[in-house]
Amino acid sequence: MLNAGGNEAALSDFFSLKGDILTLPESPPPLLPTPIETLRQLPVDFRFLARRVWEEYGPRFLTRDVTWAAWCPIVSSPYKTQYRDFYVDKASLSAILALCREHKTTITALMNGLALVSFSSRLDSKTAPGFQSSTMIDHRRNLPPASSPPPDVPWGENERAVGNYVTQLMHRYEPGLVAGIRSKLLLPGTKGGDLSADLVHELWAEAARNRQQIVDKLQNCQHNDLIGLFKWVNVRDWQETMREMAKKTRQFSWIVTNIGVMMGGSDDDQKWSMTRAQFGLSAEIPAAAIEFSPVSVAGQGMSVGASWPDCALDSAFGEGVMGDLERWLGQLVRG
Repeated sequence: MLNAGGNEAALSDFFSLKGDILTLPESPPPLLPTPIETLRQLPVDFRFLARRVWEEYGPRFLTRDVTWAAWCPIVSSPYKTQYRDFYVDKASLSAILALCREHKTTITALMNGLALVSFSSRLDSKTAPGFQSSTMIDHRRNLPPASSPPPDVPWGENERAVGNYVTQLMHRYEPGLVAGIRSKLLLPGTKGGDLSADLVHELWAEAARNRQQIVDKLQNCQHNDLIGLFKWVNVRDWQETMREMAKKTRQFSWIVTNIGVMMGGSDDDQKWSMTRAQFGLSAEIPAAAIEFSPVSVAGQGMSVGASWPDCALDSAFGEGVMGDLERWLGQLVRG
């Protein structure tokens, strides 16, 4: 494409791809990185397995959960992604990180807490009595050391493969907790959409609890993990699997991607470096209503992105949530 010059016909050929989009050769099959459930033992006990089977195949009227995102039904078309973001400068991010350390939490956990308060304020108790969210957890750290892939593969070691080595941690926000947050939203003494002192205290408490859940998961990531079930799952048609998922109730109201900090390469001998990073997801129809993607570059500021399916969520709602997060982070910085 870069070498096409001003040849419009050549450019047209590149853009059309002649129907070859996502077409993979059938023989021989494409050489892909080895799944982590094949590389590493991920044991699950009977109770965990039975609960997952019941949630997946049990009658809907018996498995209904008030914390699921029934308020946002899964709609499969039109398939478009909405994306919004805001930027937290270096000084503000440093102040937020200091507050996180003071309250024994992290940016990721704080994002979950902020989203909880925002969703609680924008949805009433009848529409959404409780919530579930998900934090993405890196599974690459659990790859076996010096694991060797098949010969003649370009990535050399499994640790260097471009693979989707992640799992997820579910956070559950019971109706009692959400009702308590909603009651504090009605307290007087706030202005311009700021949080009350009681609600700020509740926010930090929830962020600390969320962070502890992440720590516990990291310490025991290989036991009773969702990915451990994949060894019993034979997905021959992923599109059909997604269509079946789209018939069910949405589980998560939001997820946090948990990318964290990227090293920018600031050594003097570097020929290039990064000063700002931005990340977004293509909205997955059966997944969370909103997907938050905070990411920063070491020694710089932080970008907070959010993606949602255009067909399932009103843009005014998504923009309102992002406005809440930006405003409340600013409030925390100001004290």
